[in-house]
Amino acid sequence: MAAYQLGNIKILLVDDNHYMVLLLRTILSAFGVTRMKQAANGAEAMDLLKTFQPDLIITDWRMKPVGGLELTKMVRYKDNYPLCFTPIIIVSGYSDPGSVVKARRAGINQYLVKPISPQTLYQRIIWTIENPLQFQLIDDCYVPVHNQANHPDAFPIATQGIPDDTDGDIVIEDLDDDTNTNFWL
Repeated sequence: MAAYQLGNIKILLVDDNHYMVLLLRTILSAFGVTRMKQAANGAEAMDLLKTFQPDLIITDWRMKPVGGLELTKMVRYKDNYPLCFTPIIIVSGYSDPGSVVKARRAGINQYLVKPISPQTLYQRIIWTIENPLQFQLIDDCYVPVHNQANHPDAFPIATQGIPDDTDGDIVIEDLDDDTNTNFWL
């Protein structure tokens, strides 16, 4: 993995937890990121996005009145060009594969499970830069195409035992106890 100067990228942080925002800001500042804005929920983020075009959005899942999944769907809406193609990393306390699948279908690029480490966050940011995803229009929203052929390591765990047409219960089979709960998408 190449070392990057991240001083030129613009990041929008969306989280209702002041301490999590402070942690992310501290980590990102250590990476050289200086252009960051923050919002406490998805509604505030959408207002901010009218005047701020980030290169990356890092969002929490669960916020009121608008959470990370809803924010992702709003960003990905087809009329939000070029914003709709902005990479989105969700940071969540939910580590179950069903949540990962929901987030993936909403249109995220990467999924991180709390607590996060600086190394993991850096790896995901760099992976997102080095592996831009193609998008396809589904139900008026652009969603990234997570292509297993091009990125075989991108989504290895969360798809084990999950059929493509999952609408009900999800059963995961044969996961090792030491499996990393941060899923590559």
